[in-house]
Amino acid sequence: MLQFPPLEPDKGPFSATSTQVAVNVLPISNGWGPMPSPSELGDSLGGQCYGAWWYRSTTGSFGLIAATKTAIKRLQSDGTWTDISKVGGYTGPDTGDLWQAERYGTKVYFTNLNDPLQVFDVDTGTVLADATGSPPRAKFIECVGDFLFLAFLKVGADVFPQDWQHCKIDDPTNWTVTGNPGDSDRQQIADGDEIVAIMSNIGGARIIQRRCKRRLLFTPGNTYSFQMQDIDASRGAIAPLAVVPFGGESYAYLNETGFFVGDEHRPIGAERMDRTFFADVDLDKLGEVQGIADPSQKIVWFRYQDQNAAYKMIGWDWQLDRLCMSDTPAQLLVSAVSIGAVLDDLDSYGTLDDIDIPLDSRLFKGGRITFGAFTASNKLSLFAGPPAAATVETPTIELTPETGSFVEGAKLKSDATNYTIQVGSADLSEDTLTWSDPETRDSRTGMCGFLSEAKFHRFRVNIAAGSEWDYLHGVSPFFTEAGFG
Repeated sequence: MLQFPPLEPDKGPFSATSTQVAVNVLPISNGWGPMPSPSELGDSLGGQCYGAWWYRSTTGSFGLIAATKTAIKRLQSDGTWTDISKVGGYTGPDTGDLWQAERYGTKVYFTNLNDPLQVFDVDTGTVLADATGSPPRAKFIECVGDFLFLAFLKVGADVFPQDWQHCKIDDPTNWTVTGNPGDSDRQQIADGDEIVAIMSNIGGARIIQRRCKRRLLFTPGNTYSFQMQDIDASRGAIAPLAVVPFGGESYAYLNETGFFVGDEHRPIGAERMDRTFFADVDLDKLGEVQGIADPSQKIVWFRYQDQNAAYKMIGWDWQLDRLCMSDTPAQLLVSAVSIGAVLDDLDSYGTLDDIDIPLDSRLFKGGRITFGAFTASNKLSLFAGPPAAATVETPTIELTPETGSFVEGAKLKSDATNYTIQVGSADLSEDTLTWSDPETRDSRTGMCGFLSEAKFHRFRVNIAAGSEWDYLHGVSPFFTEAGFG
């Protein structure tokens, strides 16, 4: 059997331990499994999504808030969106930026560089309002212990990309800098270029800059509540939206040289995906690469646009240390939570015959943290539908080394039933593969038949969208030696 190995396209077509093509499949320990398709949830947001966040109220109910450029809305259980923007609306983020939000107590704070900091009470609020205390405008926001932090600041017309400020301890309505212990404090970082992310961690926070990573250590009782300490003085992150915490102290990010994990700058794409990614991505939009963690599948996903303006996704399974790809055209990835649905709410999904989501799916159960996206329809889609159309290939191999092979057919080692197999062939290693037509399996023998004589072969399986299956291990080719060298 020729196994379908891990996706590591940088290694080239003749690597026996890797494949160059595995689309819309997820890693399993000994092969590949199906990737759920995105299923639309309710109505259009009314414009392109610029951020989405889930919350849990103190009574235990769950909700989802999403933003367009100039409005902020809350999802209802029937799939409609209610506008909760302040009166007059918003200017919205700059091109390439998103709204950012953070929970502090019962309140959620929303920020972008062009509008006053907004606040909304998830228990009692009906509309947003400007936050009190005259906080600066900011690109980034994070709750760090009893402090609310803002970073990459704007005061009046002046922008301070290397500044951060926190509120008074346990008081996000007080932003007056006095120099007294526990009061609001503002600092400017002298080097490392602009701030691209701030993340809470044990004992303080991390500040990620374009060319540096730093730690903020909480030092209670001192004039400055937080002391800065270098983590990495020369390597940071280039995509603010692609710094992705995924559990504990761990985080993944995109650097100028590839994908990495953690303070230690451990590579996850080197000699596996980095070269392929940089050859495919639109370099003018490198700073807009966006990431999110899927807690269910334990995968960090990175969404990007290629040089033809198509949206694509690269995933990294942090348990198996495996890569994956998807051609799902996600304009924005979101960490979402199902807010629950009863039978009366299902009308928003169509008739029962129209619903392509299993009725026992986490989509219909309130409080299930899941992974979703907004697509060109501006509708929230959760990856909870039937399996997406999948394509996986073997490496290019010599079935009979140093001689040619005559391939008569191949059998798939999988529980999938609705699929086709193709064989690619070439006589020289530098030749482009010539692919056969897709062949369906014989219902009696399970074989897909071919007539292919060449020195090099590669096999491709295409599994139909909506086809139920659980595992994909490899193909068993049937061949004889052709007798030429």
